[in-house]
Amino acid sequence: MTVKVTYSEPYVPALESWGIGIIPKHVFGGAKGNAFNEHPANKKPVGTGPYIFKEWRVDEKIVLEANPKYFDGRPHIARYIFRVIPDNSVEFLELRNKSIDTMLLTPDQYHAYEEFFESYNRYRLPRAVYTYFAFNLARPLFKDIKIRKALAHAINKSELVQAVVMGLGSEATGPFLPLSWAYNPAVKDFECDPELAKSILAEAGWLDSDSDGVLDKGGKPFEFTLITNQGNKMRSLSAEIIQQQLKKAGIRMHIRIIEWSTFIQNFVDKKDFDAMILGWTTAPDPDQFSIWHSSQKKEGQFNFISYENARVDAILEEGRRTFDLEKRKKLYQEMHRIVHDDLPYIFLYYPDYLPVVHERFEGMRQVPLSTFGFGWNFDKWYVREKNVKYPVINKDL
Repeated sequence: MTVKVTYSEPYVPALESWGIGIIPKHVFGGAKGNAFNEHPANKKPVGTGPYIFKEWRVDEKIVLEANPKYFDGRPHIARYIFRVIPDNSVEFLELRNKSIDTMLLTPDQYHAYEEFFESYNRYRLPRAVYTYFAFNLARPLFKDIKIRKALAHAINKSELVQAVVMGLGSEATGPFLPLSWAYNPAVKDFECDPELAKSILAEAGWLDSDSDGVLDKGGKPFEFTLITNQGNKMRSLSAEIIQQQLKKAGIRMHIRIIEWSTFIQNFVDKKDFDAMILGWTTAPDPDQFSIWHSSQKKEGQFNFISYENARVDAILEEGRRTFDLEKRKKLYQEMHRIVHDDLPYIFLYYPDYLPVVHERFEGMRQVPLSTFGFGWNFDKWYVREKNVKYPVINKDL
């Protein structure tokens, strides 16, 4: 039997922050740097997990097949087809037509479930993801923390949680999520106060001198452009809501929606932006060296906002050296507070995880707080013979 899954958008996980990965020496040898990144084995991976790589068609699909030599026994589901569908609405249509077995729902799709679906089960779980509003700290406008703080006070996160994720999530305060032991519950977030935002900006010389509703300084209006990627309704809606919130504080924000590959290659990697809305998928281990360390600012690296803080650098380095969990917890909770206060990002919200799976699949087990992620025991999922939809073609799998 086969399961067909999809993901509507190529996301950028903090891969380098997942700790030290194990790779086959007989395949990669001593390859380093670009030689490692460009090694052909990266598109034909070798591993010891429950599934074996079979095929990868770029921007179309990845096919995996059950590993008969897996240490815990061959998985029940023989083939796993991971399709790439760039637009979430198209993906949703395919689910309604029952041509895919599982996907992640957006909040509006989740709430519309009863109206549109039969034969599927939906779930709501904590998710190791946060959405953020990032500043390009190399741009003169955003080098001043007072400016960033004013914007933080002008944004109403509660409104975003209700309007964008429809209550299926919570307000974010930093780079670690409430389900992580690195999360610092003592961090007090910036309260929404447009008048305070105006007062802070006035102290920095931004006033509405011509009464046009937009603050100005030295004859230049307070305006900038925010970019985000095409195909993500929650991010584009967040941008539109923030645009209206900032307008109340006298700030003019333009919005530009850009196709994903162009967005990454021409804007993110090149650091050619004022501000952006994007998200990170985090790992169980809180090491986020690749996102926040000052050494990671080169083109193509993940510190594309040019963040620098010597104490954060030291925490990230020490956090990688020690195995003492309590010591690491104190370090990362300190980092949570520092990054929140430094405001390289305005951390917007932690969206809930909203998967939907066809009801013929059984054997799913959930763990507290989704520690291992939904589908952590996928190798134990199964379909009863009478419910098999995609018969196995190769009986030798």
